[in-house]
Amino acid sequence: MHLGQLVALCSAICLLTACSTSSFAPPPTDTRNPAQSEIVAKIRVGPNPTGVIATKEAVYIANNNQTGPSSIGMLLPKVGTPYLSVYQQTADIDGIPGSFAGTYALTLSSDGKTLFALNSGISAAVPTISLFDTKTRQFKGSMGGFNAPNAMAILPDGKTAYVANYGFYDYKTVNVSRVDSTLSLVNLESGKVLRKISVQRGPDSLALSLDAKTLYCANVYDNSVSVIDTATNTVTATITDKTILGPFTIALTPDGKSLYITNYGNPLYPNRSDNNTVTVVDTATNTVSKVVPGVGASPSGIAITPNGKYAYVTGYNSIGTVSVIDIATSTVIQTLRVGGGPTQVAIDPAGTYAYVTNFTDNTVSVIQIPR
Repeated sequence: MHLGQLVALCSAICLLTACSTSSFAPPPTDTRNPAQSEIVAKIRVGPNPTGVIATKEAVYIANNNQTGPSSIGMLLPKVGTPYLSVYQQTADIDGIPGSFAGTYALTLSSDGKTLFALNSGISAAVPTISLFDTKTRQFKGSMGGFNAPNAMAILPDGKTAYVANYGFYDYKTVNVSRVDSTLSLVNLESGKVLRKISVQRGPDSLALSLDAKTLYCANVYDNSVSVIDTATNTVTATITDKTILGPFTIALTPDGKSLYITNYGNPLYPNRSDNNTVTVVDTATNTVSKVVPGVGASPSGIAITPNGKYAYVTGYNSIGTVSVIDIATSTVIQTLRVGGGPTQVAIDPAGTYAYVTNFTDNTVSVIQIPR
């Protein structure tokens, strides 16, 4: 089952409740364990959290909510606590009464002033991307013309972005007739879609190279990654390999030399059960260089530390685990028990804490990263 299939429109984001964003002082010395990751907190948030973004000032959370309207939550500073822990939430996003909502993923603008909430509305609703002002915490409008947007990558100019149109997958009947296979290039100032780019079925994760010349797109139903030249907006290569199965989330190492792919598993290939791996691609050759076994079942989210030492991988169908990969050795060096249905993970800019959204128990786990 893919996590992003829901059936209603999220069309507006309301004000957050009033809260303090005053800065806090971290401990005078670095008390982190030099060798082990440690879970330091589990914080209750909104229903069915999925997408997450961590900044220095706040952690933004998409509360997907499979039984009602979605919402956006924030973790904010608390005096005396080195990680972000005070939870505040928006009012419900307007939706169709009695139907599902669909805010699934979040993207932050280059200047950090605008949060883009990707609302994967299906059925009679028209999927949108909502704009949220991170300073005033107010809804700024929305952009339409997408098909269940699941991922977004903003170019350095801050004016244009790529949006992955995932489409709709009926997991009950394994029907992919409505799955999309395009990216939208959108002008963020006007909200207009400039053009469509054909990739493969079920584009659900994007990663932009350091020089912004190359965009990588994971296609979950065709077990592939499309490589796009951003100057010409054409697909220049398609990465396939027998180890790539239902690529769910992709992430580049800080040096841009390796692309990490979580293999969630593909329901179109029910006899394949090897969905507890991460595939590593050499970006110089677009070929598989390594495969990391032993992560949690149905690995979904992945985030790599800013120093390039570790990758944190969520196992959605595991017993609530996050696997820690040593990048240098390409091995799992630690497994942490978090909450139910760990979906996505984000690491703060300092590389001090990882924040994991636990979809089925409505919490965020905070992991302290080794120094």
